Amino acid sequence: MRSLGAIKFAVIGKGTENELVKFGFHADYIPDRYQVTDLANGLKNLLSKEDRLLIPRSSGGSPELNRVLDEAGICYDDIVLYDVALKKKEQDGLENVLPHLHYLTFASASGVDAFFQGEKEKILGLLSSLKVVCIGDITAKALSRYGREADLIAPVYSVSGLAEIICQDWCKEKE
Repeated sequence: MRSLGAIKFAVIGKGTENELVKFGFHADYIPDRYQVTDLANGLKNLLSKEDRLLIPRSSGGSPELNRVLDEAGICYDDIVLYDVALKKKEQDGLENVLPHLHYLTFASASGVDAFFQGEKEKILGLLSSLKVVCIGDITAKALSRYGREADLIAPVYSVSGLAEIICQDWCKEKE
């Protein structure tokens, strides 16, 4: 931990910050809105061309971060640590699970892409009977590329924002 003492951390939201705290570190920067565009613009304003940045993330990470950093001339290493994907078994089980749901949530664009790996038309049909909720605009745009619009988009781009909008909608439906 001492060898990392001079390193600064930037995260996109409170959930990631909470995970970082578990390892004894605090985020030096969190954008006001938890989306990649705000993270990119914030970093652009904080970093100089002499700074180096490491971006450890999903293979489906937004290219928007790279675009903004490239335009600002900021040096970075973009390293893929994981991929978001449904296992074949999970994909096959969707038709048994989805008809029993009221809501389906997506917390990332890469999650949307993983969800639609299988037979797109069949999956779209399964989504017709439930409300689809997205964590933010970027995730909603990813969903619309597959021919399905989000029924709800969280106004605060976080898990608690997703929960809040679902609770509000559920209460409205029950009135």
